[in-house]
Amino acid sequence: MNDLALQVTQRNLRKRYVTNALSAKTHQQIIEQFGRYPHRNKLLERESTEDEEKYLKTTHNGFALSVQSLKSVAVEPIDKNETTSPTQSDCPLLKILVLHGFRQNANSLKRSAKNLFKSLKDVATFFFANAPLPYNSANEGKEQLPTAFGDENSPETSYQRIWWNSSADSKTYHHLDVSLHYIDKLFQSEGPFDGIIGFSQGASLCTILCALQPFGNISFDFSILISGFTPRAACYEHLMQPNSIKNQPSVHIYGVNDALVDNDRTIELAAIFENPLVLSHPGGHFTPNA
Repeated sequence: MNDLALQVTQRNLRKRYVTNALSAKTHQQIIEQFGRYPHRNKLLERESTEDEEKYLKTTHNGFALSVQSLKSVAVEPIDKNETTSPTQSDCPLLKILVLHGFRQNANSLKRSAKNLFKSLKDVATFFFANAPLPYNSANEGKEQLPTAFGDENSPETSYQRIWWNSSADSKTYHHLDVSLHYIDKLFQSEGPFDGIIGFSQGASLCTILCALQPFGNISFDFSILISGFTPRAACYEHLMQPNSIKNQPSVHIYGVNDALVDNDRTIELAAIFENPLVLSHPGGHFTPNA
């Protein structure tokens, strides 16, 4: 756990790993001191020693304080005569995972497409994922960003993230396994998610997830892919054939003036799905806000 806390590059995840490492150390110290968890004694009808009683009276550990005797748990009786019927307000909102593009991050996509997500607030809640991999190459394609995204939507250069690094021939996606592991853990900790919105490289990643699912904890019902392109990694080539992804409703959106991803590439991606819905907007390589 200490090693993980040192290895993670994403700040909010590092804080979580540090917390988990401290908790693991606390648990280890309790076992070393008592040979068991004293806070479980009452539930397991074990007699506590004098030292354990002292620990239980003074501990501030949340996991110890949260345990209570089964006999003290009261169950509220159910009124069988009380009937309720669901209303529109009772219906749960959809929960959607959002995957940003190459050299973006969660905050930059959330900011650039704020009108879109605001207009859908009565339909869904959104979880904006940050790719676990930092972008390190020096200025590659930097001059293309303002032209492709527009000044307002251009990704932050100080904290750019990527889902993988492609080889020169785009046949190998380096460190994609790290991103797949990260997404799997997100579904476990923050999910389940009803669907995924992916932009650019995030749309390509979503396509891989569609083809692989169910995969570990990853399972979702629909996808919305914006300025996407077909994954070209050799290991997934057999999954990227026309009409190969079935029973997965999908919407594919492209900007007719997209300077980074040709429209034909987005249309080619849509063809991998069964019965895709393809839409366009008059802009470029960005998430439409209209």
